[in-house]
Amino acid sequence: MSNFIVNCPSSTESARQFSQGFRLVRSTENRITPCTVSYSTEFGTAPEPSTFIEGDTIKSGDLPELSSPGCTFEGWYIEDQKSEEGYVVERSLELVAKWKENFAFVEGGTFQMGQSAGGNTISPVHSVTVSDFYICKYEVTQGEYEKYCCYTDKTPSSEFGIGSNYPVYYVSWYDALVYCNLRSIDEGLTPCYAIRNETDPTRWTGIRKINGKYSCSYSENNSTWDSVTCDFNADGYRLPTEAEWEFAAKGGKESQGYIDSGSNNLNDVAWNSNNSDGKTHQVGTKEKNELDLYDMTGNASELCWDWYGDYTSSSATNPVGSDSGEKRCARGGDCNTINNPSYDVAVRNYAWTYGRGKILGFRLVRSAPKN
Repeated sequence: MSNFIVNCPSSTESARQFSQGFRLVRSTENRITPCTVSYSTEFGTAPEPSTFIEGDTIKSGDLPELSSPGCTFEGWYIEDQKSEEGYVVERSLELVAKWKENFAFVEGGTFQMGQSAGGNTISPVHSVTVSDFYICKYEVTQGEYEKYCCYTDKTPSSEFGIGSNYPVYYVSWYDALVYCNLRSIDEGLTPCYAIRNETDPTRWTGIRKINGKYSCSYSENNSTWDSVTCDFNADGYRLPTEAEWEFAAKGGKESQGYIDSGSNNLNDVAWNSNNSDGKTHQVGTKEKNELDLYDMTGNASELCWDWYGDYTSSSATNPVGSDSGEKRCARGGDCNTINNPSYDVAVRNYAWTYGRGKILGFRLVRSAPKN
């Protein structure tokens, strides 16, 4: 309490003295209360905490973006509510990163590769053993590809399916190498592919650059690019070997022996000649197989590492194909695949290393650490 003695002029003949007091109060209208926002993430390193003022509205760019190999960052959450632009901070709190894991772990094993009734391109059936690896649940999408790479010739169109979540096509086997290494480098992984001992694709002979994006400029076989080597011990992204692809398509150790990848009913798991209208569709929109992989049958055809060649009856462990050839293996059929019981996950196809087909894409794998 503060007291003041105030002398007031008297309105009468004698002056009168009195005491008047007041109480101090504090206005909260402009009160500044800092709020600490901390971050928690299952993958990668959590960012340092941020400071907001109570009542602040989160604007675009206020929250940190994260990335982690094999995952898609879907945003920051408070319980089940996404913290996004327009969210009002009212207290100190913890935000939890939400991720979509794009890669499935494939436990290694032994399986029978090929098909006895398919002619000499997929027979004889032979025993193959593969080690543990990771494989992407989805085909590489146009959005993912265009983050790092450009198109050399044609670009995707509505005629064959266009959009960030559609499988990429009009890309060659050479272009796939560029994408794998560029993404590996960007995500802090060790690149798998080397041309003349160089793993940075921006330094490869014949590389094309448009607006900061890269692709291979060649539209014919190139002996330098054909001599590329793959470090299967590196942790970066790469194309699957043909054996890895077939093992995963058949469901690995969880295999139920289906004709197609995940079902005996082609329409359940594949965009094919019966339902695709001759074009690709968004990835992951059909049923998955035993390993949670989508579109291993149908949609876009998928490039593999191996040179295309005849099988032998010999058993093999982690086969990687011949040392040379003219064409590379492609698997899984495509959106024009016919519904034929003899056309199962063992069926093989091929593509020229420089070829850029209208429904030819690829899927990524990563080697699992060895114990």
